[in-house]
Amino acid sequence: MKPISFTLKIALLSLLLSGTVLLTFGYIFYSVVYHIGCQNTEIEQAAYSKVLWLHTPDYWPKFEASLRFAFGDEEERLFIIKVFDRDGKAIHASPHWPATLTDNLLPAPGDFEKPNVSAPSPPKPLWGILGLNPDPSLRHNALIAFCAPILHKAGIPFANALRIPSFATLTVNGTVWRIVVMGNEQVTVFFGRNMTGPLADLKQYRNAFLIAASIALLLLFAVGLQLARQALRPVQLIAQTANNITVQHLSQRVPSMSASPEFQNLIQVINGMLERLERSFQQASRFSADAAHELNTPLTILQGQIDHAIQNTPDGSPEQQTYTGWLQEVQRLKTIVRKLLLLAQADSGHLCMTLSRVNLSELAESAADDLRVMAPQFPLRPDIARDVWVEADADLLTQLLRNLTSNAVKFNEDRGQIEIQLRVLAGVATLTIANTGQTIPPEDRDRLFHRFYRADKSRGHHVDGVGLGLSLSREIARAHHGDLVLQGDRPGWIVFVLTMPNSFRLS
Repeated sequence: MKPISFTLKIALLSLLLSGTVLLTFGYIFYSVVYHIGCQNTEIEQAAYSKVLWLHTPDYWPKFEASLRFAFGDEEERLFIIKVFDRDGKAIHASPHWPATLTDNLLPAPGDFEKPNVSAPSPPKPLWGILGLNPDPSLRHNALIAFCAPILHKAGIPFANALRIPSFATLTVNGTVWRIVVMGNEQVTVFFGRNMTGPLADLKQYRNAFLIAASIALLLLFAVGLQLARQALRPVQLIAQTANNITVQHLSQRVPSMSASPEFQNLIQVINGMLERLERSFQQASRFSADAAHELNTPLTILQGQIDHAIQNTPDGSPEQQTYTGWLQEVQRLKTIVRKLLLLAQADSGHLCMTLSRVNLSELAESAADDLRVMAPQFPLRPDIARDVWVEADADLLTQLLRNLTSNAVKFNEDRGQIEIQLRVLAGVATLTIANTGQTIPPEDRDRLFHRFYRADKSRGHHVDGVGLGLSLSREIARAHHGDLVLQGDRPGWIVFVLTMPNSFRLS
């Protein structure tokens, strides 16, 4: 599973936090508006003002007529009233009272209570804290305590005890009614308010909010993603600079920019590390080059002296055989020193090359001829395209081919085979040199081009070489903007593929 990018994580985190705040605010706002609408304080106030005094039964039709006068014809669809006496007998009901809204569906009346200012009932937790739902008993009791003595002295009948208000929301035939039950010692009054319209409006507001919130969250995600990319731009620049740093470009540094202090400190640390690495690498490369150069002179002198000693000894004598062995070892050391010098030059980016048009087909044919001479026991199958030319250094390219052909002989089987193939496609020449042999394990393929590494450990003691040929060959290929790789998709074969760009054919 591909990991999520850090930029996307930051954008998603900002979206989560912003969305949580936005949706929480929307939910609280919607809940407040919904509860305020469902409480319908105008019903409560109208009902309470009518049950505060004692009325005769003929009062209630007049009261309903007054509602019609106050609210117009819409009153029939807005309010319903039903009044019961103390014996539970209905003494008045609105003409448009829904037939399906039977008495058993109505909320039960609350208990009677004496007005008590000092002991109000506790408010609902959330709305009481927000101050949006103050306890009605406190307001009502205070009004009773203040008005009762005055009304009694004026001779107006005043209720001595009131029922605790109770509310219910009922849905009948698709119509939502908010019912409040109040009463005094004489009557119990059910006031209903049609909430279908307000709730439909509230639903539209909710849907509009959800659509607007979705658009806002998308915009927040886009803005958060852009801000995250902008904030992480220094990291991308550091990664890009580090990716461009090679052996030939160790002098590159992460450019300073107007970033936060944390990134500025990181850039300084990385640049300091790169400077130390460049200095250490230059010292190591310079040491390798100097050592190889210094060793080359005494080895050349020693080779000349041994060669002179061989010429001054009788042919076939033990001394001559000893000197010949010494001469071979000195030549081997000179080869190693030359390869080390070339590798040091390649590491420092100063590999001396004289580029010219080189006939790669002729070099491949020459390598095939060398194989026929060196290992006539191995059948050779050449498949070399004619007139393939490349821009290269002829000497270095020749040494590369010699290293590959030498390995094809050294690490071949007793009755093995060798193949050489040259093709050119889309301006890229592909030279393949393959020999039969034990397939190289995957864990050794990447390390095969390391210096002084020998994959064939079982034969490493009697096979000539020190493990520098493949490393040098790859450096030569890459110096020509090509590459040398080992293919492992052919069991029982060791296949090396050299690619050279800027190739062409002359016909």
